[in-house]
Amino acid sequence: MWPFAKRGSRFDGDADEHFPSDIKPRDFKDNKATIKLWLPGKILAGVDIIGQRHHAGRPDVLRAILFEHVYGRAELVHLEIRERRRQSKLTARLPDVRFMLREPDTYDTARAATAGLIGKAEHDFKLELPTRLRNELVQLAEAADQAVSEYIRGVLVRQILGEALYQRWMQALEAVE
Repeated sequence: MWPFAKRGSRFDGDADEHFPSDIKPRDFKDNKATIKLWLPGKILAGVDIIGQRHHAGRPDVLRAILFEHVYGRAELVHLEIRERRRQSKLTARLPDVRFMLREPDTYDTARAATAGLIGKAEHDFKLELPTRLRNELVQLAEAADQAVSEYIRGVLVRQILGEALYQRWMQALEAVE
């Protein structure tokens, strides 16, 4: 949320009633599908920053970004709330201790910067994700007439590096064509 917020939520009610969700968490529990991605170092550095803030690994950060892209932020929040409730029921007697053995590695983006705005796709990444999410991404990529890896790279540039950089990237690609 916004880091400079001066007040809390003014919503007082049942979020499920106000914005009901049709998403079934069981559809996203297991990561049985795979997508192979080649990602620029700049995107991975952004993923590492997000992962460090949320105490999550790269695959979980990417799954969350792609889920939000396909289904929206409100659905992601619903899914997080439901999973937190489920986990709290399962671990009611155990303390919730989370820690990382070390901070994630950061990546030198100087080399990537020489390859252009987002850098050369030099990092091979195999992302396992829920089958339903993968199928939705494949459909969206086909509708955009793009390969799924290319489509996801565009989504990640928008979400991690920002819309302004994405627009400059698209303009640069159009100028070349």
